[in-house]
Amino acid sequence: GLFLGRSLVLSGQYDVVLCVGFEEMDGGLSEPFQDKASPTARQFDFMYNELGIKKGKIAPKMNDFTSDIIKLFSEAGQEYCKKHGVSEGIFAEIAAKNRLHGQQNENAMLASKKPPPTAEQIAAQPRLFGCLTSGMAAPTGDGAAAVVLVSERWV
Repeated sequence: GLFLGRSLVLSGQYDVVLCVGFEEMDGGLSEPFQDKASPTARQFDFMYNELGIKKGKIAPKMNDFTSDIIKLFSEAGQEYCKKHGVSEGIFAEIAAKNRLHGQQNENAMLASKKPPPTAEQIAAQPRLFGCLTSGMAAPTGDGAAAVVLVSERWV
């Protein structure tokens, strides 16, 4: 994707590269290609074997992979806070900012006429795992994006 496109432009082989990506969700997060190596296996192995996080669903209606991803992001968030000396409240602030910005976009998944939740309200929502509350998690949905990379020569 993007890394390959960048490499092609930097090599001088191409002046313009279009990178396209898409994701189609199927009832939550999943790994649909069971015949291929998991892109998250290394992180999950570390989380379970080195950090001692227990395997299993964090909510009855959640599939195993979604639960694992939430645990992974929570652990990464806690590591970030420790490394940079910031409070876990920063994630509630980011979620509140995202909801505020999304409210300005009529096509946003969580578009609403109601005022968006504050950081304090998001932080007070039920915990999913570790430092993450339900208000910090993004709902699953299909999506796509594209970016055009160009060389200095082309500009």
